[in-house]
Amino acid sequence: ATGLLVESHEGRPTKVEGNPDHPASLGAAGVFEQASVLQLYDPHRARRVRRDNQTSSWSELAAALRQEALRQQAGSTGAGLFLLLEPTSSPLESELIDRLLKAYPETIAGMKDSSGDWSNTKAVLDQFSQAGFDVFVGSETFLLANMRNGGKGAISATANVNPAKIASLYREWTSSDADAMQGRLDKVREIFAKYPMIAAMKRAVAHWREDEDWSRVRPPLVEIAPRESTMLIEELKAAGFDMPALRSMTVSQCQ
Repeated sequence: ATGLLVESHEGRPTKVEGNPDHPASLGAAGVFEQASVLQLYDPHRARRVRRDNQTSSWSELAAALRQEALRQQAGSTGAGLFLLLEPTSSPLESELIDRLLKAYPETIAGMKDSSGDWSNTKAVLDQFSQAGFDVFVGSETFLLANMRNGGKGAISATANVNPAKIASLYREWTSSDADAMQGRLDKVREIFAKYPMIAAMKRAVAHWREDEDWSRVRPPLVEIAPRESTMLIEELKAAGFDMPALRSMTVSQCQ
């Protein structure tokens, strides 16, 4: 976590600076912190409140989020209540999870930890996995460690292109070959991570599908350059990566 001070006008944040009293930032703020305020004004963000695919209002949203309304929806113990959390390694996360579990003790609850920080995931597992709180890592890089420490699996972007090998480790994480399987997964993940992830995955699908249309990405993303594309495929082949099922799929099955 980075200590920040945020200036606001009429309830809207307009300027981000480092907090001089925070031991991590000491008053400094990087380009990402400075630019974070722009996320609030992204033209691609939702501009209207919608409920059940119908236009709603901010007042209706506020009413729906009141504690009494949530209780009616989720019941007194929280059955059916699900929460989506942003990636974070803040120590406040564990405190919030603990408060939620105490408020809704019968909720079948869990989280995807996309922090990319195994120490953060391990802390959550140590504190909550024995209470039935399911923890999924955001990358297969931590899949084996997660399973060995009481986790439930992984929800990963590269599961879109390497699902069989990830599923194999999930099923066979107690086998004698598990560490080697994890190592092979790590190699493939590292290759994709060297490039813009979505564009690289689509390039791989286009190559093994033998259909260049799959390389297309939506703005503001851009396709990887031809030279990088060649390097990507060569590295993947050297790592033993393949997508044989794609070659036998019909167009309707790919959509």
